[in-house]
Amino acid sequence: MVFVADSDPNRMDANREALRDLKDNLQYYNLDVRSFPYALQLNKRDLPDQLDADYLIRELRLADEPVFEAVACENNGVRETLKEVIRQILVSLEQEVSA
Repeated sequence: MVFVADSDPNRMDANREALRDLKDNLQYYNLDVRSFPYALQLNKRDLPDQLDADYLIRELRLADEPVFEAVACENNGVRETLKEVIRQILVSLEQEVSA
């Protein structure tokens, strides 16, 4: 799973609300974000008035998940995010097979 955060300052409330919804859904299903492939993507890093990446990470990171900066409309950072989640899936599958 990838949580895509909007770097636009006007969207920070929406980021927080979406993250609250994610946490609520995880709790409802008794899931921990550390139990499955997960990454945080900071999108719209090309905005002139973008929020500071460190601020977004502090506010939106759930655990020690990897964080990627992206400009999705230019396909920057998207492939890297996807590769990381796929890597996590493969590691998880390998651990299941080895157990």
